[in-house]
Parts: sequence; structure tokens; C-alpha cells
Amino acid sequence: MRLNSSYAFLPALLLLGLLAPAPGRAQDCKGTFVDGECREDYVYVPDFMTPQELLKHIDEHSSDIVIVDTSAAPIWEEEHIPGAVNFPYSKNITAPVPLPREKTLVIYCACQDDEDSKDVARQLSLIGYRKVKVLEGGWFKWLNLKYKTEGKSAPAPAAAAAIVSGPTVGATTMSIPVMDVTGQYKGQLICYVCDYDKAPDVLAFFRDTSDATAKEIVQLNDLYLKNKSRGFKAVAMIIAGESAKPWLEELNRSAHLEIPLTYFRKGPKDAAARVYNLSPSVANTFLVSVDRSVVANFSDVAPDQFSRVADATSEMLGKIQH
Repeated sequence: MRLNSSYAFLPALLLLGLLAPAPGRAQDCKGTFVDGECREDYVYVPDFMTPQELLKHIDEHSSDIVIVDTSAAPIWEEEHIPGAVNFPYSKNITAPVPLPREKTLVIYCACQDDEDSKDVARQLSLIGYRKVKVLEGGWFKWLNLKYKTEGKSAPAPAAAAAIVSGPTVGATTMSIPVMDVTGQYKGQLICYVCDYDKAPDVLAFFRDTSDATAKEIVQLNDLYLKNKSRGFKAVAMIIAGESAKPWLEELNRSAHLEIPLTYFRKGPKDAAARVYNLSPSVANTFLVSVDRSVVANFSDVAPDQFSRVADATSEMLGKIQH
């Protein structure tokens, strides 16, 4: 028996009706959408795996897990947990993603409290991933336990036609470990980008130590003191490396600074310089950011031009308050 052509599309229409969300469904949901379903009682709770458990999986050549490194590609290329795939942190993960659903994903990051890996795991759970674990203590704990790592040489950055330093406006501020000299994590590798998380902040990168650098670090500290009651954060990072440590300690003593002073552990060759596209041709790069997004980028700022950074910070804070 032939179907009347008037009804030929009925099965497809019925299927679309079943798959499509009801009108106003998204607006009516008072909870969280998890894999397309509204869950009013949904609360994400991370499921942790210890470094010891992960090491056992690696030693046994387990095919049931996939280790996921959330750092930027240059940092992953330089060094990572054996077998880890690179899936750089993003604030907005949408399906499809190149990670298997049938295997257990073990997510790790270089944040002090696993902030990035927990957020990635949460976002993956929202799009239907059910087998996701967070590596307890992340990259730093793995290193502290002296477990094995692997890596490969990163390609040399291509020469740019013009001097450009730092990520563009709108880019995500990626996690980078730096050596803390004067902050609350003194003597430790720490990711202040992770630590500050969604707070409004200024990430200041200085090529080396100089009188101009000292003046601008003091100006940055003054900007922090003026706005810290509004949740504002700031950090100074010296690209030159460990040789800057005594200079930073003396500056901190003489100027009584509150912002953390840090340096790149491997100096100008540190992967962080590539992650943030920091040009060696400029003396400094200031990134004004909030919610892990760059809202303003200033390079080669002289001490008498610091008001540009201060004005952009005030504008950012003003928008947040409103």
C-alpha cells in the first residue's frame, strides 16, 4: 500500500517534534541543563584520582583511561605526564569534543587547587561525559612526587612582521606556572592565573630588571592597593628567570609591596613566553583581564604611561560594578 504523498514527511516531523525542545523549555528550566535535560537538583562534585592510582594505570599500560592535559600546547609539548593528550582549557566547551566517551578521562592542570581541571571536568559532564576524573593535586603534585614525565622540543616561534606581544583582546588567559618569590606561595611553583580565576586582574610581564621595571611594579602595587576592596588582583612576572630573584626580594623589602613578585623558571625559554606570545623586543606587557578573558593589552609601557593600564583597569571594574 502506498502512502498518500501528503503524509510522506509525517515520520520526520514527528521525530523532530520528539527531539526538539518544547517552546520556552530553556527559559523555564530553573536548574542546569545536563546533556540536554533540565536537572533542577544538579550539583557537580569532582571525582578524584590520586597520582598513585594514575601511575599504576600507566605502569600497567591500561587501555581504559585517557590522560588529559589542559595546559596550552607549548607547555604540553615541553613536558607532560606520559601518554597525556592535549586539550587546552576553555571557559566554554561545546560538543563535539575530540575525547572518547567510552573511556575514563583523567583531567589535570597546573593550578594550585585543580581549578582548570575541575572546571573542564564539570563542563564535560554537562555535555554527557560520565566517566571523568580529576587528578588530585594535578601537575605540581605529580612533579613533587618525582614521577616520570615526557616531552618533545617545541618548534621555534615564527618571526612576526611587526612587534606583537601578548594575546589579543578576548583571548582566554591560559594557565602558566611561575616561581613565587614574595607571595603567599613563596618558594613554590604556582599558577596565579588559576589562583585569581575569574577575579579582575592585571597580569604584568617584564622582560628584565631595571629602574623602569621597579617603578612600574610599584605603580602596579599602588593600583592593587587602591582597588583590592573591589576584588582586584595583580601579579608581576619577570621573564629573565632566576637571576631576578635577589632583585625582586630587595625591591619587595624596600617598597613594602603586597602584590606577588615572581619569575619564569626557565627564563626567556620558558614555555610561558610562547603561551602568552611575549615578544623579547618589548620591555613589558600588561594584560588587563576578568573572568579569564583579556579586555586590554598594553606593551612597551613607560613609567609615565602607566595611566593607560590604570584607566583600563578602572573601566573594567566600573563595568563589573554595574
